[in-house]
Amino acid sequence: MWTSTLRSPTTNDNTAISNNSLVARNFDQNLPSVSQRLYNLFSNNANYTSFSNNAWIPLGSNESYDSLESLHDTVHTLAGGGGFGQPNTQGGHMSFIPYSGFDPIFWLHHTNVDRIFAIWQALYPDTWVTPQAATLASYTTSKGEIQDSTTALTPFFASADGIFWTSDTVRDYTKFGYTYPELMAGPNTSTKARSRVIKAVNRLYGASSPASSFMKGTKIADTKMPRAERQVFGQTGSQGKRKTSNEENPAETVNKGVFSGHQYREWIANIRVMKQALSEPFAIHIFIGDAPRDPRQWPFSKNHIGMMGVFASTDAHGISAAHLDVSGTVPLTAALVDKVASGQLASLDPQDVEVYLRLNLQKRVLTSSGRLHDVASIASLKVEIASSVVSAPKTEEELPKWGAIVVHFEMR
Repeated sequence: MWTSTLRSPTTNDNTAISNNSLVARNFDQNLPSVSQRLYNLFSNNANYTSFSNNAWIPLGSNESYDSLESLHDTVHTLAGGGGFGQPNTQGGHMSFIPYSGFDPIFWLHHTNVDRIFAIWQALYPDTWVTPQAATLASYTTSKGEIQDSTTALTPFFASADGIFWTSDTVRDYTKFGYTYPELMAGPNTSTKARSRVIKAVNRLYGASSPASSFMKGTKIADTKMPRAERQVFGQTGSQGKRKTSNEENPAETVNKGVFSGHQYREWIANIRVMKQALSEPFAIHIFIGDAPRDPRQWPFSKNHIGMMGVFASTDAHGISAAHLDVSGTVPLTAALVDKVASGQLASLDPQDVEVYLRLNLQKRVLTSSGRLHDVASIASLKVEIASSVVSAPKTEEELPKWGAIVVHFEMR
């Protein structure tokens, strides 16, 4: 009944128009989470297989829950605007697999996915496709068929004589006659060129990370703490909040809660769920503090930390992905740093954060058609809270160095 592509449509009938300002607000609200995810992917995912796709493979190592594909799916969910934010909760075209390509923003989105992949290649040029069995069948591939870098990327023809592109033949994006600002010098194989790309990554995506403050030599409190709250800091009280102290510099107190020398702790909600668990696209939303009961208020909630979109298909379109689990993340660090800066949390250390998150973390599941689901009814949904001690870069030509991932608890 819609005669043009829509984002966060105002109604379900042919009078609908797009609410682009609401979609923009949703993007703005999720910007810290999305940028953190991308920054984490660039700094802590040097494996092509885990970086490129969001399949949760129980027999694999699953060293990283997140991937470019999962981030891609989340952007589809946000751009479609489905499920929250206005009286009509039906998602727009970008929320649904068969129709997303009709929205012009689809092409901008996928161009950026290509750009992100090209930047990642510049950082990790030696990792590529590892042969493995196809998890799902397609029109041209059987389930279980071994796929490698020479497998035909059907239906994309490389020539008029029926030759298809392969992963190997498209590995160098410059053969298509374009490049990106961060990669203007062409393929980035030299140490100098790689350092230039790292500098761009830090400047573009590091702002929500404590790493940015460390590199710049600034105090967390200078940017995170409202001016009126900068006087309430001092030693930690019995409730994890700080009491006023005339002897201690408030900004120094906050920095001590975030950093130990040049290290800080990244906190992440690792999420996995069956892709077709709800037989339509959906998203897992994470809140610190109470979630508004009405999803239409979520885009305006200060407690909303981030979300992971699951770009599933509806039953009507028969794109089977039954029994395939997918994974992604919602970073928690930026929100927790805000809690340290406001005095609600003593530090990013496990003894403080684990108790705080157990008491305050909430999750909600909402479909792109606006249905709010009881999370306990989704048997495949698992949300684990994990952390890693990270060494902050000293210059813009370095990326953060992650330590081992430690799982603290599973959300109930």
